[in-house]
Amino acid sequence: MDTRYNLMALKAALLPLGAASVIAACNASDEVESTTFEESVLTATPEGVSAEDDCKKVNAWLEANRDTLPLSYDKIIQFPIQYRRAIVSVHSPVAKSVLWRAHFNQYMRQHPSLTPGQQTVVERAIGQVSPEFFAVDKDSPDWSKTIDAPLRALRQQAEEALGFEEARALLETFGPVDPAIVEAMLGASPKEAANTSAKPLLAECPCSTSSDWCTSPAKCKYQYWSCTITPFGCGSVGVYSCNGWCIQGNP
Repeated sequence: MDTRYNLMALKAALLPLGAASVIAACNASDEVESTTFEESVLTATPEGVSAEDDCKKVNAWLEANRDTLPLSYDKIIQFPIQYRRAIVSVHSPVAKSVLWRAHFNQYMRQHPSLTPGQQTVVERAIGQVSPEFFAVDKDSPDWSKTIDAPLRALRQQAEEALGFEEARALLETFGPVDPAIVEAMLGASPKEAANTSAKPLLAECPCSTSSDWCTSPAKCKYQYWSCTITPFGCGSVGVYSCNGWCIQGNP
């Protein structure tokens, strides 16, 4: 597979890692599975990790592998979704740019029948995720204008051109679509949400209230079921905090 990334740029851009601080909030179980856009994308889960690993295990794995973290798109997408999010989050702005552009290029290759208008959306996404884009800190007064507003506009264009599900696969999910995340995005019914005993095993918050990709009519509700908040990985291109759970209606 030709992902057209610059491996030397990734190696040069990898920041010194404090992986434990990145996901220090993780303290509960996380049971998910992996799948692919196409069966040929993934081969096997890397040794030593599991789709059932919770954030504590992800944290420990990051710390143990901080000097040898995968740098290429092809290698990162072999990991379960919680590892993908964590690995991408600790890379530098340059590396994030290279990786997300590889994701968008992969989408183009796997959808050769895109219309010119749809191709324009993907090309706009590629242009959006520059190193400078990822370098803007969330605490910056410019974040809303330079990050959030452009992403909202890009999302609107993507949904109009591709439809909701494909727009989410393009902009919200790094790598292959994960069925457990898709199920979580469908949202709990009001009856399920009102039942505290129905609290899901996936304890980490799977959605962002600021960039809500829950499947309508569900909405991302802040820290529902006391889900564990993580500061990365949700919303468009993963720049939003995972801080809520998809819930249908008002339980």
